[in-house]
Amino acid sequence: RTVRHVPSAPRSARPATAATAANQAPTATQPPASQPPAGTGQQATGQPLTASMSSFEQCVAWRESGDTATDPDGLFGILPSVWAQLGYSGTAGQASVAQQEAAFNQLYAQYGAQPWAPSDGC
Repeated sequence: RTVRHVPSAPRSARPATAATAANQAPTATQPPASQPPAGTGQQATGQPLTASMSSFEQCVAWRESGDTATDPDGLFGILPSVWAQLGYSGTAGQASVAQQEAAFNQLYAQYGAQPWAPSDGC
């Protein structure tokens, strides 16, 4: 996976960061029942964020982030170093879903499924 294996340790071997801890901490307030929590993989329409994506993109998004766009490495598990190499600022998890898809498509055009398929089983 270009995203997790270009050259960097896998997520499980990386130290936890404040951003990771913040994403895992329970929150005291919950959004209204009619609106799903941000980054949970559902749009306000109740459809998954990945509904319009190819089956491969859907598989990668599920395996990399559990369909959570605000995962520190975004929907597709794009490491900060790779994100920066693509010319984006911040991290994939801070970007819009559309921007994350654009980055995924750029990586897919360059590397094909190779960065994700071996480890994600997609």
